[in-house]
Amino acid sequence: MKSAVVITLFLMLVTLRLPAQYPGAQAVYDTLAAIRQQPGISSHFAVLYTSTYARINAYAATQPAIKRDFLMQFQQSFGEWFLEAHYAYLHKKPIPWNWQRFFQYDTLQPLQYWFLGINAHINGDMHQTLLSTFHRDTLRNHRLTISEMRKSLRPFFDSLYYAPTELKNFRRLHRVTLGMDRMAFRHTFFSWRQRQLRMITLYGSNRQRYEKKLARLQRIMLRWDNRAFNLLQ
Repeated sequence: MKSAVVITLFLMLVTLRLPAQYPGAQAVYDTLAAIRQQPGISSHFAVLYTSTYARINAYAATQPAIKRDFLMQFQQSFGEWFLEAHYAYLHKKPIPWNWQRFFQYDTLQPLQYWFLGINAHINGDMHQTLLSTFHRDTLRNHRLTISEMRKSLRPFFDSLYYAPTELKNFRRLHRVTLGMDRMAFRHTFFSWRQRQLRMITLYGSNRQRYEKKLARLQRIMLRWDNRAFNLLQ
């Protein structure tokens, strides 16, 4: 677990000050930064989240104003979905379905919480965030913006790939995932994000098919959660 501990300590050093025109996004980041310093289940994912926030902000700063505004609004709204689950758990209220496995146990290893959180947030929250935050025309215009955002996250997902090399059962994880290498590991998470874009398209064009795909996606999420529970020990 040494490598995972090193990565955790590094990520906890990340700090971020956003441009003044994005107070909502800054407030979400500040809340995540506070959570990562506190004991509790949510702190494990908050460590990762503040790092991705910083990377996407750095990427957004290089983009034209219209793209930058879109990315920062997305960052704010996306983060609020995790915070909603966090506060539901904290105040013993009903937890959103996709986050229930994340909060189910308080004795898991950090890497298990990382994978459970990424699965819940990308597969469970991402397209819901986009649909509830932006008009359909805006999403259509920024489809490429969302897709290109993944470039800023490549180093982050690569670090997650190397983190579990000292875990006893990591080779079992490789077998279950058909021995995927670093590129395939990265591709897995990026394909989850691309699936979210397809879900948005289906929601607007074929609601019945969307519901079927959503049910299938939930089954896929359960399988990934079970892998996190059973293999990362």
